[in-house]
Amino acid sequence: MNLIEELLEKLRGQFPDLLVMMDPPLNAAGVWWADLDLNGHPATVEWRPSLGFGVSSSDDSVFGQGSDEVYPDVESASRRLYALLMGRERTQPPTEIALAKLRKVKSMSQEDLAERLQVKQAAISRLENRPDSRISTIRATIEALGGELELRARFPDGVYTLEQPETQNPRRKTAPSQGK
Repeated sequence: MNLIEELLEKLRGQFPDLLVMMDPPLNAAGVWWADLDLNGHPATVEWRPSLGFGVSSSDDSVFGQGSDEVYPDVESASRRLYALLMGRERTQPPTEIALAKLRKVKSMSQEDLAERLQVKQAAISRLENRPDSRISTIRATIEALGGELELRARFPDGVYTLEQPETQNPRRKTAPSQGK
């Protein structure tokens, strides 16, 4: 029994009326899918053996859009699916947001962020208005706002979270350039 089968068995034990439609991959390394329905409330589970479980239960789910949430193991995926099905809840697709708006949502001024990054306020203004920035600069900014940067690539067959070499072998933290 693989991990998605284990997850589905656990859910069936909790919800005897759960309808499950399993879609196994064509090859052993492929993606497993399961569509769930509990009394008219749907959820979808995507399992990639090397990445974990993707979960979606949003009103606007579109085939091939990718999962709204990702969980690393059976236990955490099971807890979330239980909450979604039992509470008839919906997941929310990730929200796109501009860096300046994110800073404002986190209630931080450009001056405060500049101080945390040890740069001038003008460097933050340039960063927020620049059409192209280095990933290391964005990562440092997100960390200064209290978050963690995650890079995702969307393809017709799903969404992949990219590993970040700088995170694995940190050399130094990079902040927005101060200009000279």
